[in-house]
Amino acid sequence: NKLDSVRKLLAGELEVFEAVNRCWHKHGHLVWCNLRITIIEDTKTGEKLCLALIDSIHEQKQLAAKLERQKAMIQMGEKVAGLGTFIWNVITNEIEASPEVLRILELDPGTTTPQNLFEQAISLVHPEDAERLQLEFRQTIEERNLKSSEYRIQFPDGRIKWLKTISGGFLDDQHLLRTVQDISSEVQESSLLERQKEMIQMGEEISGIGTFIWDVNTFELEVSKGIYDLFELPVPEDNVKESFEPFFNLIH
Repeated sequence: NKLDSVRKLLAGELEVFEAVNRCWHKHGHLVWCNLRITIIEDTKTGEKLCLALIDSIHEQKQLAAKLERQKAMIQMGEKVAGLGTFIWNVITNEIEASPEVLRILELDPGTTTPQNLFEQAISLVHPEDAERLQLEFRQTIEERNLKSSEYRIQFPDGRIKWLKTISGGFLDDQHLLRTVQDISSEVQESSLLERQKEMIQMGEEISGIGTFIWDVNTFELEVSKGIYDLFELPVPEDNVKESFEPFFNLIH
C-alpha cells in the first residue's frame, strides 16, 4: 500500500514514490493528480531532502473515461445489431477485433489473439465459399475494392452460419476497417420465401389460375407468374414496374 511505499522511500529501499490521487482544486472541485516523491541528499551537508512533484492528469483521466464510455456504447450497439468490427492488417494478417466478432465466430477470447484470429476465422469458412472469399480478399487489397462479401462458415459440429462482411475503408496503407454480421436468419427467411413462392407457382400451374395484389391507394401491382402464363405474356424483369396495361390490351 501507499504507506508501506513511503516507508521504503524514507528507508532508501525505493528511489521514487508515485501515486495517482484526486486533489481539491482551489476553486473547490476535485482534480486528478500524479504525485511523485524522491529523496535527494546534499553532497556537502549530507542532509536528505524530500522532492515532490505534482502534475495534473485530470484531462487525461477525463479523456480515458470518455473513451471507455464510447467503447461501452459501441459494444452495446454491436451486440444489439449482431454486428462486429475489426481492423485487419493486410500485410501481417493481424486482426484487432471487438468482442462481438469473437461471439459471432464462437471463438474463445482467452486463447484468441490478434496473431491467430485470421487463421482461425479462415479455417471456419465453408469449403464451397473459401476460394471465392480469398479472391474477394485479394481484390480488396490490390484494387482497394470495398464491396461486401457474403459467405458461410461451418463449425466442427456441422452447424452453418451465413456471414456478411463490409469494408469501411483503409485507415492507412495496410490497416483495413471491416464489419462482420451474422445474417443467418435473413438468409433462412429469404430461402423460406423462395420456397413458398415456388409452391405457389406450382399450385397455380396445376390448377391453371393466377393471382395478383392491387394496392388501390398507390395503384401498385404485384402479379404472379400464373397470370402472365394465362395471358401468354413474358414475365418482366424484377426492376420493371408492373401495370394492368399489357393485360387490358388483350381483352376483347
